[in-house]
Amino acid sequence: MIVPFIGRLSFADYWVILLVYLETLVASILALIPQPIFNFFGSIINYSVDIDDSTIEEKLRECPTIHEMCALFNISVEDHLVRTEDNYILTVHRIKPLPGTENGKVVYLHHGLLMCSDVWCCQTDRNKNLPFVLHDLGYEVWMGNNRGNKYSTAHLYHAPKSNKFWDFSIDEFAFFDIPNSIEFVLDFCQVEKLICIGFSQGSAQMFAAFSLNEKLNDKVSHFIAIAPAMTPKRLHNRIADTFAKSSPSLMYLFFGRNIILPSATTWQRTIHPKIFNKLIDIGNRILFNWKSSNITKEQKIACYAKLYSTTSVKSIVHWFQILRSQKFSMFEESDDMFNSLTRPYLVPTFPTRTNIRIPILLIYGGNDLLVDIKVMKRNLPATSVFDVKVDNHEHLDLIWGQYTDVLVISKVLKFIEFFDNIGANLLPSISRRDSSASEFGTTSRRRQTLTNSGKLLNAIPANTMRIVDNLSEPSATLTARVLSTPGSQARMSPLSQRRGSMMGLMENDPLRNNSSKLIPHEEGDNNNDEDDAIGPNEKIPDSESRISIEDTIAPEEQQPEIVDNLNTTSYNNEEEDDYDDAIADEDGEDDDEQAHNSFLDEDTIHQNRVQRRRLSRYLSNEP
Repeated sequence: MIVPFIGRLSFADYWVILLVYLETLVASILALIPQPIFNFFGSIINYSVDIDDSTIEEKLRECPTIHEMCALFNISVEDHLVRTEDNYILTVHRIKPLPGTENGKVVYLHHGLLMCSDVWCCQTDRNKNLPFVLHDLGYEVWMGNNRGNKYSTAHLYHAPKSNKFWDFSIDEFAFFDIPNSIEFVLDFCQVEKLICIGFSQGSAQMFAAFSLNEKLNDKVSHFIAIAPAMTPKRLHNRIADTFAKSSPSLMYLFFGRNIILPSATTWQRTIHPKIFNKLIDIGNRILFNWKSSNITKEQKIACYAKLYSTTSVKSIVHWFQILRSQKFSMFEESDDMFNSLTRPYLVPTFPTRTNIRIPILLIYGGNDLLVDIKVMKRNLPATSVFDVKVDNHEHLDLIWGQYTDVLVISKVLKFIEFFDNIGANLLPSISRRDSSASEFGTTSRRRQTLTNSGKLLNAIPANTMRIVDNLSEPSATLTARVLSTPGSQARMSPLSQRRGSMMGLMENDPLRNNSSKLIPHEEGDNNNDEDDAIGPNEKIPDSESRISIEDTIAPEEQQPEIVDNLNTTSYNNEEEDDYDDAIADEDGEDDDEQAHNSFLDEDTIHQNRVQRRRLSRYLSNEP
């Protein structure tokens, strides 16, 4: 194959190519040195720089598997094996809820590129590990693993050393790994639906799987994509970006057709942790312009050791093809430049725009070069996708940053709770709740807050539930109060104050969809705010004004379907409905929404806008 970019490289570019081969040679030599020798010199370095091996970050770093990591937090993990349709053997990890805490719901989490399930459990603070928080709330938690990573290197017919074993890309993840793992979990738990959460490439795999497998949409209630990768714009480094876009197959020349970066584990056990972490930071800065300023040095010691797990070179080539075409497309076997100009066919793209029927929440960092949110939203359904932008945060910050409990986990929990309770809000029991609350002069919006700040969020300490959307200006962008926790009393501001501040809150709303316009609410004479207000020392009787979530949940067969048509109402008050209607009617539309809405009637379009506004206000904790 002719190398098409050879005339574009500078003298420095050739030095980079030479260094790649030199690194492979040095790593091969170091791999021959016994591990005890490295341990001996490592202990000398640790003693000289006064490193405490008893700290939680050092213990996490030294844990060989997820079992030891979870054991540090008194959580047990089970291994289960999944046989895919193409005969790979995958390991999925299960954290079952403690007896008496089960809520009957199942969550499936999937990791990103060059990772494994370890990445979900290596935060030094227990309450910042999403699986542990879900476990404490009574969810049954499952964590999947891609074929080829350290937990899934088995095949019925191919050895891990063969090229055939490593002949897979994102296509195989979408066709087999994701659907087969989800179906296994559903069969094991004997439930009809589960909740999916993906990080980075894990989100992309789920997008692809849901678009290719129509039946899979009926098995997932809602999907949260954290730092979702679909069509990255570019790489920060010019040399790497040139390689990726000119000829993705060049990766085969550097690394062969088996494992990508096979020497990474050798360097990890050879280099001192602080030096290794510094090299990771340099690499991330060069390739993606990530500064990792939101991840503490102590946290890096724990999590950077879990950053790499084996995968195929072909999967990296697939990402480079996507980077070059700027389309979330399937793998092209022959991708050299000359073939792309002369081929008589088009490489198919994943039909994510038309085939996904699941409510989706996108949580992305404002400084993440790998996430192009505008392109992503154009490739996803227009009416069931909501997004949260986390300012001043990058890709890895969203799972390992020091504010993940505030900025990510709280959003995940509220999104799950919102859709879980939509059905309950439509039941006849609402009238009972309204009549009970009306005796104490509470408004509809206050009743909604009292109902939805229930036991699901009580398990998290109050100081972790403050949602700050821009940490550089916390006083200006604080969009949430501390939610109620056991023993605390919810306090509400007068309705006039809440509406008066709504302009500023909505302008900073991280979930505003389709460039929505905001109109101020006109105060009327019939709004008696003082009558509706609850004083700071006024106590609301728990037995009557607080209606438990369980009291309003109908039998499953009576709950409406919300996936196909997100037009249900979550409030039961004419004043609140009129306000939401006014906001929705003034919401602007982008071209993509207009194209989608051309197939819908006006009433459905209006109700979809109202639904987006309500979820936006609920997730951002607007009063």
